[in-house]
Amino acid sequence: MSVSIVDPEGPQVISVSSTMVTAKVSPPLVLTGSELLHLYSAGERNFRKAILSEAQLSRALLRFIDLQRADLNGADLRESDLGRAVLKGADLSFADLRGADLRGVDLSKANLSYAKLGAANLAGAILQETNLNHTDLTQATLTAADARQARLPQANLQGANLQAAQLREAYLRSASLLQANLRQASLVKADLRGANLTGAALQETDLRGAHLREANLRGADLRGSNLKQAHLKEAYYDLNTQFYRGFDPARFRMILLSPKQRSMRSE
Repeated sequence: MSVSIVDPEGPQVISVSSTMVTAKVSPPLVLTGSELLHLYSAGERNFRKAILSEAQLSRALLRFIDLQRADLNGADLRESDLGRAVLKGADLSFADLRGADLRGVDLSKANLSYAKLGAANLAGAILQETNLNHTDLTQATLTAADARQARLPQANLQGANLQAAQLREAYLRSASLLQANLRQASLVKADLRGANLTGAALQETDLRGAHLREANLRGADLRGSNLKQAHLKEAYYDLNTQFYRGFDPARFRMILLSPKQRSMRSE
């Protein structure tokens, strides 16, 4: 079929074939875990937008694979090696990534809500604007990770290593950071309201403009941290909380927990 267009500059008629304007649309690539591994071993690396929901890929070697915007909902990726992979915009909700090697992986704008990432290695990973709602990151390594504007409400980061991580404007409301290592991390303007930072290492951490109302800082070490313009009203601390010399918690209207209150808020 052709379409006739009248040229306003003259009397001639221009015919345009429909084949010139119709874009070819490829259907999504639906794969099982074994099919992906077969193609990967054959040298294929581009699996953008592939549908791999609930795929069995535990202990798989998938370094440098491109899974941008792929559907990996509920996939089993335990102890898999995804070093330097591209997972930007991918759906990894409810996926199991415990013990996975995710060093340097691009997970920006990916959906990792309710995923399991316990003991995973995310050193240097890109997590900008990533959805980590209710994600389990217990004992995970996130050193030097870039998680600016990431969303981590109620995420479990207990014992996680976030040293030198970039968490500027991250949303960590009600997250558990119990005994987490946040030394030299950037939490500028981060939302930590109601977060549990009990025993957290916050030495030399940049907390300028951070929101810490009702955050639990019992036993946390904030020596050398930058608390300029931080919102500390009604944040909890105890006699084991360490601040830099000259810091006065009462001036910021912080709440000192008594031994009885400490036991009540220990969970």
